[in-house]
Amino acid sequence: MTQGSPRPGDESAGRPGDSSTGRSSGPDELVRFGPGVQPTDELIETWRSGRAQPPRRRRRLMRSLIGWLVTAALLVCFLLWLLLRGQGEEVEVTAIKVQTPEQVQTCDATVDVTGVLTTNGEAGRITYRWVRSDGHNSGLLHETVEAGKRDVTVHLSWAIKGTGDRRFTATLELVAPESTADKASSAFGYSCH
Repeated sequence: MTQGSPRPGDESAGRPGDSSTGRSSGPDELVRFGPGVQPTDELIETWRSGRAQPPRRRRRLMRSLIGWLVTAALLVCFLLWLLLRGQGEEVEVTAIKVQTPEQVQTCDATVDVTGVLTTNGEAGRITYRWVRSDGHNSGLLHETVEAGKRDVTVHLSWAIKGTGDRRFTATLELVAPESTADKASSAFGYSCH
């Protein structure tokens, strides 16, 4: 059966040359229904190449997605650089020395005990504490070291009262960073009558 030809048994359908359908048709005439397919550049390219091109919207979406991924990767790299740039070597304490007065202290004295922490010159944070022979402990103390600084000086102010002759010892203990030099002590005399 061809397009436009009447169905068998359909008596209401017009016959060739009949004006009841509104058109005349003959054996050499092609009858189309609808507007048909209008050729576009994409359709012509697809027809000539034999494969369909991805829609432009998909290409635009892929280009946008790749742009966002590259931007995110650059941002992550920048943040890692900021995080890691100051983390070459960490500060390391190579030696500890404590100094107390050589002369015997007299009644109601306040003694300035000095500790010197020698470092490798790197920046970082040192955690330490003073332990006194009378049982008192300073608790954890912190010192921030700038790059290039080799000697860090810390102080303990120790007030002593009472009568008698005694010998006191001040100990500087390194808590962090871990080091082979972990503590040093020095003693001084006290006399009050």
